[in-house]
Amino acid sequence: MSRKLRLATMDYTKEFIRWSLWYIPIFALVYIVLNVFLREPELNEMSFFSMALSANRIYMLVLGILAVYTFLEWSVNLGLTRKIFFHAMTTAGILTTLFITAATAAVSFLLGFMPWFGTGIPEVSGGVETLVYVGGYLLSTLLYFLGGFLISAGFYRGFVPGMTMVLLNIVIMMGTDIIWPRESGTIGLEALSFDTSTGVAMMVLITIVCLALIYAILRYMIRDIAVKIK
Repeated sequence: MSRKLRLATMDYTKEFIRWSLWYIPIFALVYIVLNVFLREPELNEMSFFSMALSANRIYMLVLGILAVYTFLEWSVNLGLTRKIFFHAMTTAGILTTLFITAATAAVSFLLGFMPWFGTGIPEVSGGVETLVYVGGYLLSTLLYFLGGFLISAGFYRGFVPGMTMVLLNIVIMMGTDIIWPRESGTIGLEALSFDTSTGVAMMVLITIVCLALIYAILRYMIRDIAVKIK
C-alpha cells in the first residue's frame, strides 16, 4: 500500500468513524426508548445488536451515497488520483462496516445486563446459525455501502447514469435480501436455508458475486469520472 493510499484510507475511515460515533448513540437511545415505553414481546426480546444489523445497512448506504460528493473533489485537489480515491474509499467502507458491527455488538453486550432489554436474535436459534446470519449481514452491509457509492458516482456523472445505478442496486439488494433468511424475507419470497452447508455456500457465493459486480462497475465509473474542480 502506497503512502498516499494509506493516508487517504486513514482520513476517510476516521471521518466515517466520527460520523458513526454520532449514529450509534442516537440509535441506541431510540432502541432504549422503544423498549422502555413499548410492551411488544418481539421487540423486548430483540437485542440491540439484532436491531442494529438492519439499521447498519441503511447507515452504510447513506455513507456510500455521500462518498463521491463529500470526498472526490477534495481528494483530487490534494493530488490524489481517482484510482487511489476508489481503493481508499472501498477500504474505508470495509473498515467502517467492521467498526460499527463491533461497536453495536459491544453496546448490545452492555445493555444485555439490564433487565429491560433483550439479548437474542429472534430470527435464528443460535450457535453456528447465528454466526452465519451475522456474517451474511456483514456482507450485505458492505454491499449496501458499495451500492450507495455506486449511486453517488452515477449521479455525479449525470441523471441517467444515476437512475440506472439506482435500478441496478434495487435489483441486487432485493436479490440478496431474498437469499439470506430473514424473519419475513423480501416481498414474501422464500430464502435459501441455513440447514445445509450447500445452502450456506450458495448464499455466500451469490453475495460475493454481487459484491464483485458492483466493485467492477464502480471501478470503471470512477476511473474516468470528470471531476468538477472548484
